[in-house]
Amino acid sequence: MISKDENGEYAYKDMEPNNADYHDYLERIINDGDRVSMDRKTYLEASLIYNRTFGSHAIGGLFLYNQSDQQFPTETNLYKSVPMRTQGITGRTSYSFIDKYFAEFNFGYNGSENFMKGNRYGFFPAFAIGWVPTKESFMDFLKPEIEYMKIRVSHGMVGNDNLYDSSGNRQRFVYMTRVEQISSNVGFGTNNGYGYGSGKGINFTYYGNPKALWEKAVKSDIGIEVNFLKDFNLQLDFFRERRSNIWTQVAKTPDIFGFSVNPYDNVGEMKNKGFDGFLEYIKSVNKDLSFNAKATFSFARNTILANGEETKKYAYQSQIGQPYNSLLGYVTDGYFIDDAHVAASPSQRAIAGTDPGAGDIKYKDINNDGVIDEFDRVFMGYPSIPEVTYGLGLGTVYKGFDFSVLFQGADRVSFFAVPITFEMENRGNIYTFIEGNYWTEENPDLRAKFPRLGIGNQKNNYAESDKWLQNERYIRLKQAELGYSLPSEKMKNWGIGSVRFYTNGVNLFTWSPFKWWDAESKNKTGAYYPIQMIVNLGVEVKF
Repeated sequence: MISKDENGEYAYKDMEPNNADYHDYLERIINDGDRVSMDRKTYLEASLIYNRTFGSHAIGGLFLYNQSDQQFPTETNLYKSVPMRTQGITGRTSYSFIDKYFAEFNFGYNGSENFMKGNRYGFFPAFAIGWVPTKESFMDFLKPEIEYMKIRVSHGMVGNDNLYDSSGNRQRFVYMTRVEQISSNVGFGTNNGYGYGSGKGINFTYYGNPKALWEKAVKSDIGIEVNFLKDFNLQLDFFRERRSNIWTQVAKTPDIFGFSVNPYDNVGEMKNKGFDGFLEYIKSVNKDLSFNAKATFSFARNTILANGEETKKYAYQSQIGQPYNSLLGYVTDGYFIDDAHVAASPSQRAIAGTDPGAGDIKYKDINNDGVIDEFDRVFMGYPSIPEVTYGLGLGTVYKGFDFSVLFQGADRVSFFAVPITFEMENRGNIYTFIEGNYWTEENPDLRAKFPRLGIGNQKNNYAESDKWLQNERYIRLKQAELGYSLPSEKMKNWGIGSVRFYTNGVNLFTWSPFKWWDAESKNKTGAYYPIQMIVNLGVEVKF
């Protein structure tokens, strides 16, 4: 439990479930309400804003101060109970001339409790400039086809103090070492005939880094906005980003240091590049008929430049130069025919702990050392995060009818799907698409879609490989709706504002080369609750 002592300082008191303090603590929670109601967040913000227009010039300015304090007095864990505090100053100045030329400068000076004194505050500047060429007389030749065009350029830096460990848990006070009691007993002393004495020891669970810094990202963007042919709006943005000081667990430290866990440091570095596009079409034919369409497209590719990994024995396994979340797997070489085939091939015992048999997957010896092991895995496919995402929305209104659809999709994305893992290990049934498509002794088809099936240790066949590498590309009809509104004139006579009947659906259809289960789920075995398809019928009445 955390509380303030007589000096107003925060103090932590450990509580055992059976002592009086613990029961007093529970009684206080019951009397004061549930735990959530006792948490408190305080936020303070003060700003000064200046805007002025004189002649053809317009200037603006902003100066803002903010601070926050979050307290969790009911947490029994000291690490989580300590108040979470931030502080920052933001500034912005802007200038425009006859709404044709634009310039803006921003800065943030932010403080975080996560870092040691001297490193807690970071300065993050940014600037942007813009130009509207369609307001230039020498660009009149673009009209009337192009009514409006704006070109903009921006460059700036942002910081991040939300640091996470390798398991995805947010870390606080990363400059402080954490010591925790281990769960098992440690023997000590001499054997008195009844065994050694024992007690719970302590261990280092995290080594603090007093030199920890803000993560930084420097991003440049070039964009264009165009309104053309009266009914079309187009936006394009091309960007490049370089992230540095990424909080990463160092993969290997010399044993002489005696670390029980590998420490974290700002050793990660990555670059990103890509573009985003948006196209909109709005057309009103007459008072009864109108159309609209919106399309989005995004492409982003990243490359790891540094990640704290130890020097790889084989360069082809290094993540440096690869996209983040790249897939590493074995390269298959058909199935084993019989035991003689197994004996004549490089040993695969390292994969499953046992030798494979007839009908099991055979892998290629990439490094030609006569053994199939982790060093024979190579990068394959696309990363598990889509490089391409897109969407398309269409709609029309005709008199009282309205209709709209929304499509979404992803491309250049891969994942490993192993449909035989869950069922075989849990002695369950097999999927219908596997039945009749796997290797058997009665039908030893080397072109079978799936290897032999069995109960027990089948890890040789479960290993991530190009056998299970799947293209996760998909297009989904995410939403569709059809409605009809009764004439408002008749409704008003009845004292009703409007009445609309409608039917709509969510997740109605999906097109994908992956057919085993929903590609968007990224589930490896298919043993999951599927994405629901929902269809509704309804009426909406307004008074």
